[in-house]
Amino acid sequence: MARTLEQVKQDALALEPEDQRLLAEYLSDHAMDDEENDPAWRTEIRRRIKEIDEGNGTLLPWDDLIAELRERLSDTQSLPEDSHEAWVVECERRSAAMDSSGAKPLN
Repeated sequence: MARTLEQVKQDALALEPEDQRLLAEYLSDHAMDDEENDPAWRTEIRRRIKEIDEGNGTLLPWDDLIAELRERLSDTQSLPEDSHEAWVVECERRSAAMDSSGAKPLN
């Protein structure tokens, strides 16, 4: 008999914290689409998370990030509204355009 998602979630919560972390990492690796499942990208994501966890990463409040993006992306094209999804789509579009043109990325 197949187990339900709720049963699996309860079992996962009963694991030791380190095992929960490993399970989350495993599921994350297998839930990504092909582009995001690139081993180099997963390594970079883990490096950034570790940097943040160790207190060495720089986190920006959303409003500060939006202000910085508005400044950096202010050109003749219109920018999307302040919705998270619209900004993500626009940033990904512009990032892809910069990658293909050889321009320096925003970071």
